Amino acid sequence: MSHSTWMSKNLSNAILIAFVIELSIYAIVSSISLSNPVLLNSFKSQQNSIVSQTPPLMFLSIFSHNLLVASLEFIPVFGAFLFVESAVSTATIISIQGTATGVPGLALFLSLLLLPHSWLELPVYAIALIGGIYLIYSLLKGKKHFRENFTRALLLYIFASAQLAVAGAFETAEIYFELSFNYPYDVLYPLMMWLPAIPAFYLLIRLFRYLMALPSEIAPQMPGEMEALQNGSLP
Repeated sequence: MSHSTWMSKNLSNAILIAFVIELSIYAIVSSISLSNPVLLNSFKSQQNSIVSQTPPLMFLSIFSHNLLVASLEFIPVFGAFLFVESAVSTATIISIQGTATGVPGLALFLSLLLLPHSWLELPVYAIALIGGIYLIYSLLKGKKHFRENFTRALLLYIFASAQLAVAGAFETAEIYFELSFNYPYDVLYPLMMWLPAIPAFYLLIRLFRYLMALPSEIAPQMPGEMEALQNGSLP
């Protein structure tokens, strides 16, 4: 197995583990009954300032905020703390909302998982966390695979940005349907966003695999890998 294939496989596994940890943080914290009217009002004010905009401006607000968070999480060491803090603070808001409306916070969190934007957005923060850790790995490994490792970390950031743009588009559409229609269509139409979301997931998975395979073509370093690449036999 080439170094590129080995690293791509390990990166995918690490991202999956980070995503499971992220979901666990959300589930645990949102299950705790919390009450903070001041924080809730502040959140609602920020939320209203976003959802009151036109769809294009709403998309830009959502995307720019999420991209900022993900970009900061790519910063080695600091990103790991932000990853946990961001998950805890968001889950805390969910818990407070649940307490205020008489709905268990965990149930509220699970209801958010019914919408496709959650499954598009949340994994990006796991990607950002692992991307930051991978940057450290690239530096510690020295010159042998530095170019390949650094290139893959950069491609992770590009992919994360693209996926956040897709997630922002879906979230904007879901909010628009929720605010523009009465029951049951305000629930049904956001759920119907799964129809375009399924091919979007497929294309993103294909894009991820393609980008992760690029470093082997950009910077083959393993003994014999250049010859294998030229002969078309590189896995």
